[in-house]
Amino acid sequence: MTENREEKKFVIKRVFEGVLNPEQEVVEEKHFGIFWKLRHSLKVSRNEVFDYFQLEFRKAEDVVESEWSMEIEVDSNLYRDSIIKNKTHSISGTSEKVIDLVLINYFDLEDYRFNGNLEAEFHVTIKKMTGFEIPKQLPKQLPKQLPKLRNFDDDVAKKFSDVCLLAGNQKFYVSKLFKKCFSEMTKTTYFEDFVPEDSTDFDTEVWKEIFLKAISFL
Repeated sequence: MTENREEKKFVIKRVFEGVLNPEQEVVEEKHFGIFWKLRHSLKVSRNEVFDYFQLEFRKAEDVVESEWSMEIEVDSNLYRDSIIKNKTHSISGTSEKVIDLVLINYFDLEDYRFNGNLEAEFHVTIKKMTGFEIPKQLPKQLPKQLPKLRNFDDDVAKKFSDVCLLAGNQKFYVSKLFKKCFSEMTKTTYFEDFVPEDSTDFDTEVWKEIFLKAISFL
């Protein structure tokens, strides 16, 4: 299913599994305030069997007015012009709800079958539509920009930094002491090297937690 809302065009297509099983479940498609169904049926006329492709329609619930009408043109690249019954149709709330699109002799169906299935595709152009209003679709809202978790570009950071790291268009002002300390801590698990020699209040694991907490607030 494809739709062009600017030119009021859409394509409706489906594959019918097994030509002799016309009572298949048909899924509705909504285009321009109308629900559409593409179906087929077998009919006998004058001792001949014909297959009909039909387009069924009904007004969507969100269409406000009850009096409405459409002028549509239906065409297809799959079938010869001689078997397309009528390309132009006028539909409304009081007209027949089923349009006959294509009439194919049953013995000619083999030309349109693929692996035992019957393919159908129709291009629908709405020439005129009056009497109802389709609610406009709201534009998609862009996600709000998330605030920065840390501000690396403020005056305080610049004042106490002696190194400027550039990642893309973002500048990060840090100090060499912090950079060296953090670099060493990520390379080693021996946190005894960072514990003051005259410290007897806490063991190594406690100092490790202190260092990690301190870095997390920088």
